[in-house]
Amino acid sequence: MPHTLYNATDRTALINSLGKMDILICSYGLLHQAGDLLLDKSWKMVILDEAQAIKNAETKRWKYVTQLNSKCRVALTGTPIENHLGEL
Repeated sequence: MPHTLYNATDRTALINSLGKMDILICSYGLLHQAGDLLLDKSWKMVILDEAQAIKNAETKRWKYVTQLNSKCRVALTGTPIENHLGEL
């Protein structure tokens, strides 16, 4: 698939056209906006950069991230864990 910006207007078509070797880079803001589309897809891997942005379990962002259907998840952060591993 050629390079396509995820902020394109037809997100449903873009997500449905992704093949098993394609990569989708999505901001947390777009995840919040198009979360239901992303939940319907099966992902090989989800990589969460700046994972401290999802530590609040009361947010929609956290809800969508934890419900993504993925075989593998990797959480990256440059922020020190201050209290406990449950923050991630």
